[in-house]
Amino acid sequence: MNMNTHTSTRELYRNRDNSPLDRNQVRRVAPSVFADREDDSRSKKYRFVSSDSLLDQMEEAGFLVVGAQEQCTRKPDGTPTRKHLIRFAHRDVLEHNRDQRIEVVMINSHNGSCSYQLMAGIFRLVCTNGLIVGARIAAINIRHMGHTGEEVIAASLRLAEETPRIMDDIRLMQGVELPYKRQVDFVHEAARLRLGNDYEDRIRPEALLSPRRWNDIGFTAGGQATVWQCFNRVQENLIRGGVPLKPQKDVVYRRRSLRALNGIDGNTRLNRELWDLAESYTLNN
Repeated sequence: MNMNTHTSTRELYRNRDNSPLDRNQVRRVAPSVFADREDDSRSKKYRFVSSDSLLDQMEEAGFLVVGAQEQCTRKPDGTPTRKHLIRFAHRDVLEHNRDQRIEVVMINSHNGSCSYQLMAGIFRLVCTNGLIVGARIAAINIRHMGHTGEEVIAASLRLAEETPRIMDDIRLMQGVELPYKRQVDFVHEAARLRLGNDYEDRIRPEALLSPRRWNDIGFTAGGQATVWQCFNRVQENLIRGGVPLKPQKDVVYRRRSLRALNGIDGNTRLNRELWDLAESYTLNN
């Protein structure tokens, strides 16, 4: 890595009351959204797609910004062209204070680090937790070559049309009960997705089943839970972290816990893989 760069990722920013973000808030959290040109390293074939203008077009189509995030690596001259993530919700959905809502997740950059990506997301009001739908609901990838902003908006609208199908998937997950043994199977597979094959050396997987609030309990310890309950507890613990880690061998003991997974790539990948895992338990239980 270049010694003059630093890489980190800000946590996804939302308003505490879950209201839409204004442009000043987005600019403060994700300045690359407002870049007016691509990075100098891009070739002449590269088609710059302004995230700023897409915000305008999405708003005209009824989608408002409800979350923003940016990878923090900067070139020494401070050029803001890095990867960023924006979450949109339709204004009609925002008017109804439901337990969960469908969101459109946009990932873009102006430095060639990723294509323009659109995928479906779910926001749980009770825990302000953002999930991302898995591979069965088609994500849309658009290369920065020869496309128009109108095509991107059309793709966003097509993705939003998947809302009934996603809600059907959620209802299916809410209707399938998992005995405790199957919950343990689920959590072992989920821990492997985040921590690799040596996950049992690093964490006690059953700890990932612990609910973080009373609203999420809905079961007695060791008893049954729905796929949806199990999935949400495990997803939040793996994404937000805080679960105690096992002591390291031959090292002076100190209390350690699982770190939050804030990086755009890692967070998105794990979220989608966990959704696919939950779907498999719904369909094959």
